Amino acid sequence: MSTANLAEHLQRPALRRVHPVPLQKDNQVFLGLQDPCMLYPQMMVVPPQAFQVMQFFNGERSVDEIAGTLKLADINPLIELVKKLDEFGLLWGPTCETLEDKKKSDLQTAGAFAAGATRSLGEDPGRSVPSSRSGSTRPRTPRSRSRSAAWSPAISTTAAAIRSTPPATARSRRPRSRIAWSSSAPITSVSATAS
Repeated sequence: MSTANLAEHLQRPALRRVHPVPLQKDNQVFLGLQDPCMLYPQMMVVPPQAFQVMQFFNGERSVDEIAGTLKLADINPLIELVKKLDEFGLLWGPTCETLEDKKKSDLQTAGAFAAGATRSLGEDPGRSVPSSRSGSTRPRTPRSRSRSAAWSPAISTTAAAIRSTPPATARSRRPRSRIAWSSSAPITSVSATAS
């Protein structure tokens, strides 16, 4: 696969702000990439090793430059990661804008935010709620909730290549970024429980 076939916004990927959510499946740790704006109905779930790759997705480097910096033998997993991030609306570009316009339209149609829309921001640990009619209060405890997620079942060759990159090289060339964690294996839907 060649980067020449990529859309312009994918040739220099710029990752939007995402919130990493740690998840476990079969005693392996994965990260869910939660979009704070919740433009896409699912979160992308990936191995944590790909986080280092996503640090380069700041819109300043091309996919070819990123592959060269990481010394990847095969660029295809990197391209697949970029395409999946775009599909989920996690990269700045037309896909994100389309999802944003749809979200705005849905909001205007409904006239209000959906119940629980701010739940993605987390619970307020200091907030107390009434425990009974007597007026006493008890600390609020977080409830477990089921989330819809897209699961990346296998660690890609991108993640494997990152593990083989010397840490000093990866750290010294890593730009400051405002991003989270990811990968690029085929994505399928699953339901994950987070607390």
